[in-house]
Amino acid sequence: TYPIQAGETALVHAAAGGVGALLTQMIKMRGGHVIGTAGNEAKVQVARSAGADEVINYSEQDFEPEVKRITNGKGVSVVYDSVGKDNFDRSLNCLRPRGYLVLFGQSSGAVAPIAARRAPRLWAWLSSSCPSFSSCRPPRWWRGFEATAGAPPSRRCASR
Repeated sequence: TYPIQAGETALVHAAAGGVGALLTQMIKMRGGHVIGTAGNEAKVQVARSAGADEVINYSEQDFEPEVKRITNGKGVSVVYDSVGKDNFDRSLNCLRPRGYLVLFGQSSGAVAPIAARRAPRLWAWLSSSCPSFSSCRPPRWWRGFEATAGAPPSRRCASR
């Protein structure tokens, strides 16, 4: 889903689980830096043994400010999230501009549909790294939001 490159940072939720540990190992094989989350000290150790560089015990700390601290406020390139509803908004806040949020499970419940009132914030977030924001064309998914959220810029970004 995201072609992680050497030196990039990924956040892996439930890093001590089967898929989380496998993702951690794959990211490390590609030269990436892994921040994992786990729910107790035993799982923190499992995530570390899988190769995670940093592990946040989410029963003791909120992962969002920790990720921001670890990345010096830059955010991560990709978040792999099998948790869903409970992590969605905070995971979005952990991403660097144009980062990927990969939802592959919903152990805490399904993520609610994105309301049109949130769409302008998401469009600004998606486009925040564009050097010529005023000349960007929105993605196809925006078309359904135009009537309620207002039209974004209409031309294709020269930086893509």
